[in-house]
Amino acid sequence: MTGRTTGRVSKNAAESNPAQAFRFHLVRRYLADLGQGSRLLDLGCGTGGLLEYLDSEDLNFDATGLELSAAGVARATERLPDARFIQCDLLAPEPPDLELLGWAEQATCSEVLEHLDNPKLFLERARPLLRPGARLVVTVPAGPMSAYDHYIGHRRHYDPMSLRLLLESAGFEVESVFGHGLPFFNLYRLTVIARGERLVRDADLGEKDLGAIARLAMRTFDLLLRLPMVRSRLGWQLVGVCHAPA
Repeated sequence: MTGRTTGRVSKNAAESNPAQAFRFHLVRRYLADLGQGSRLLDLGCGTGGLLEYLDSEDLNFDATGLELSAAGVARATERLPDARFIQCDLLAPEPPDLELLGWAEQATCSEVLEHLDNPKLFLERARPLLRPGARLVVTVPAGPMSAYDHYIGHRRHYDPMSLRLLLESAGFEVESVFGHGLPFFNLYRLTVIARGERLVRDADLGEKDLGAIARLAMRTFDLLLRLPMVRSRLGWQLVGVCHAPA
């Protein structure tokens, strides 16, 4: 997945991020039922955190994750040995023959597109892997970018209209695009922005190595982001729900 920065986000930073569970919950909310044997494709699966979260419900779905990073694929395989993880670059000049054409009944793409120089091509390359009418749930960040966002390779943040136009330009039929997160997720993002370069320095530390104030902030937001929040275009966590063309 050319254009996506990898290797800068440590396992500690990613898996202790209180926003991660918030996003996973949103993705689960907008997926259709994951029944016995249903097929779910995670585009840019990272270390498999989202699929592990979904698998914790014992739904017995068939999961495949695509990821650029070999280290990510190795970690994901450790977490979910019964799932299939494939290292590949959908943006390579000669994209890989994945033998997955029309395979997925549903797909997810969470916090990936903001890392890409050419997200439209990425979505176009992924679309044939979905069967006609398959649902795709996308999450991307909105709002201003922080020093940490730049550090981990964000190319851009989106608003509801720009995400909708991207999905449509890649050939998907958009059902809805909306923001989530008022007020607590937006407050969390403002805190990240305010911390600036200090958050970059803390990125590779485990929670026990952080200062007392940083630990308290993480635990506080971990609780706050579990509370109900308003669905609004002003929310800085965007969710897009679309479908592969019939």
